[in-house]
Amino acid sequence: MPRLSRHKSTFNILPLVLFLLTVVVIIFGVVQGFSTFHRSLSRQDDAKDLSELWAGNHYSEIKYLCETQLSDDPFDGESLFFNGASSFYMAISMVSLEDKIKYLESALISLRRNLLTQNIIYEKETYYLLGKTYLHLGAYYSDLAIEYLLKARSLGYVNEDIDEYLAISYSRLGEYTLSIDYLSNMAKERPTPSIYLKMGQDAFNMGQYDLSRDYLLEAIKISPYDPIRQDALLKLGELYFTIKNWGEAEKVLSQYLEIDYNNADVHFKLGEVYHYLGDEVSARREWHRTERLDPHHREALLRLYN
Repeated sequence: MPRLSRHKSTFNILPLVLFLLTVVVIIFGVVQGFSTFHRSLSRQDDAKDLSELWAGNHYSEIKYLCETQLSDDPFDGESLFFNGASSFYMAISMVSLEDKIKYLESALISLRRNLLTQNIIYEKETYYLLGKTYLHLGAYYSDLAIEYLLKARSLGYVNEDIDEYLAISYSRLGEYTLSIDYLSNMAKERPTPSIYLKMGQDAFNMGQYDLSRDYLLEAIKISPYDPIRQDALLKLGELYFTIKNWGEAEKVLSQYLEIDYNNADVHFKLGEVYHYLGDEVSARREWHRTERLDPHHREALLRLYN
């Protein structure tokens, strides 16, 4: 049914919520994988000077030294790898999207060129970083992210964030079954609200509403009063609304308002639930609350005054 206004309801901004959640998951994955990756490099004896700089997170200095060496020898494997690795970690620290893309592209050039050298330096780490770089470049590169992450794993590279990145990539491609498989493996080792929320969202996208409900309820159960718990309640409310389980929708949306009472969109949606329950008094009460919180909420105004 076409929308009657430009006002974006909470349920219609769920793709944005999902995007933000994905960003949170990616950031968490970066933190989790960071120490493992650094230890992997520091255990090797090659490129001692660069490894020492790497251990100190001196990415700019590493990049300068590597680019100086590469100006003389464009296929110096050691410099290509560390230039690419430094570029990647500099990229994910950038606030500006333009700077982020610039460093990610620099990482791609160096890491892919390293794979063309006769004796590949840090081969499995190169594939791992290429996979992460493609994932950070966006959804359109998800297939390449999967290809390189799986290659790194096939070469014996182990890092606890690989399953997380594979899950995100498969989810972006709409391959939700595979995404849930990887997330389930993670949940066995590290059950967190964000993992269960992501599984709930992917199961919802598959139309597996019972499974989605179970994952979302688990996310709510183990999460404190934080944004992830709110997101899980919103998604669960959307689920119950979608399957027209008005009673459960009323309970979940009311539970959400105990955390964030001033959310006009949730008050409006709760009014819709009461409307379908046949409780017009409660419905109009919620629509009036919506209007007080957002005097320009067109959907609520149409319900009240149309």
